[in-house]
Amino acid sequence: MRSNQRRSTELPPIRRWLLMGLIVLQTVALVALLLTARGNSSTVQVNNAESMMAQVSTTVFERIQNFLAPAEKAVRVLYGLITRGTIIPNTTALEDFLLEQLSSQPQLTGMYFGGTDGSFIFARREKKGLSLKRIAVVNGRRQVTLRLYNNVALLLSTQSSQDDGFDPRSRPWYKAAISRQNLIWTSPYVFFSSQRPGVTTAIPVKNSQSQIIGVVGADIEISALSEFIGQMPISKNGQAFIVDVSGAVVALPKFTLQSGSRELPKLQEVGSEPAQLLEQNANASELLEYRIGNTDWIGSLRPLSVNQDNTWSLGIYMPRQDFVEQSEAIFNRQLWQTMAICIFVVLLAVPLVWQFSIPVESWYTRATTDELTGLLNRKEFLSRAAKLLAQGHTSAVLVRLDVDKLQMINHIFGREAGDKALKIVANGFEQRIRKTDLTARIGEDDFVLLLPNIDHGIALQKLEQWCGEITEPFKQMLSLSAGVTQISNPSEVEAKLQEAEIALLVSKKRGGNTIKSYLG
Repeated sequence: MRSNQRRSTELPPIRRWLLMGLIVLQTVALVALLLTARGNSSTVQVNNAESMMAQVSTTVFERIQNFLAPAEKAVRVLYGLITRGTIIPNTTALEDFLLEQLSSQPQLTGMYFGGTDGSFIFARREKKGLSLKRIAVVNGRRQVTLRLYNNVALLLSTQSSQDDGFDPRSRPWYKAAISRQNLIWTSPYVFFSSQRPGVTTAIPVKNSQSQIIGVVGADIEISALSEFIGQMPISKNGQAFIVDVSGAVVALPKFTLQSGSRELPKLQEVGSEPAQLLEQNANASELLEYRIGNTDWIGSLRPLSVNQDNTWSLGIYMPRQDFVEQSEAIFNRQLWQTMAICIFVVLLAVPLVWQFSIPVESWYTRATTDELTGLLNRKEFLSRAAKLLAQGHTSAVLVRLDVDKLQMINHIFGREAGDKALKIVANGFEQRIRKTDLTARIGEDDFVLLLPNIDHGIALQKLEQWCGEITEPFKQMLSLSAGVTQISNPSEVEAKLQEAEIALLVSKKRGGNTIKSYLG
């Protein structure tokens, strides 16, 4: 049946309101969350940049310490052995110690002892194996011996070589150690032997009479830091570099020292434009934001205290877009996660809403409909009719209907027969009215129809047809009388009901089974 079909496909009002309220609340919460996330995106990006740069700084510093620690430890150990007389300079015991340190400490590039008389014992790591160079001073004459060893310090060959004029006393590491009378570290420089950048740690050695007899030193290459920082996951297009106080390159991704060069180049000579601008303008206390062409960059230049003698600077820079892409990816992931949670909550809530809304829906139904026929009751009809007229701003036909001889049906066939007759009438009109029409039961045998946007004459024709179709199966046992009037003002519904009732009474006095219009 039409009425049952229509009611079954419509969501009950209370449940609809509850579900809509839940969806609206979820939507508002989602929008608020996303707007907040968007509003804080700049702050989050900067915080992420600072956090990432701080982590990289810490990692690089620890890596540098790991590079430098073996050299310092080896120098201090040799210093102690010579001071206590365990090892005597210019002996095979010293040579063995130097070779043993290079064999066991892969970070060390070279280790040596330079005497106050110009003598020099230098163990150095070669591409294949080790070498030991000895410069002995005998009766004022310099004797140079070169020995080659394999990786486990087994002697392969010995040969004498020409005096190259090397005097350890003229070297910066020797002079600095004598001057400071303590352990020192040099600034980065290019090693003469390997042509690779590195640093040297050295300490003066004294005999039992507290007289300086020479300087112990160790070399350690730091060029591997260039490869290390080049592999750091800074960002998609981020880079890092290390420079000393003079701006010379200590580490730079994909940087190769030119053959024959004796000095480290400046970053301003070999660095990229973003790196150069960062070094020129960075403040160690805050991030630097700058623009090159159409690209915005974020950079940080932070001090790396290698030791008490030297402080390097670690520069990290990247396009701002890298952080935008990262935050966008996080934002989109959060968006989908939030939407999934909202959908899950709604799906979970639907059966709960259905279950808990049953008593509310039941109360709503009893408050707005007639229990017997399921039509609107008088109060709900008056409310909906006023709203319909106010919204439509149009006139409508108002009909009062009465079941003729209902009392006689009740008396002869019983109350159940009378109730069935009322249900037949209600269902008959529900099947025939339009979706925009209203129908209600407002009394024992009294029904009302509101037919908006219809011509008065056409409404009368339809009413006559409907009444005939509804009562025809029951012959003379069931008939209907109707009173009709027109209405356009929402505030006149009660008054127009009375007019239609007057017309209905005229129809009843004339024997019923007729339709009369209110004539005023």
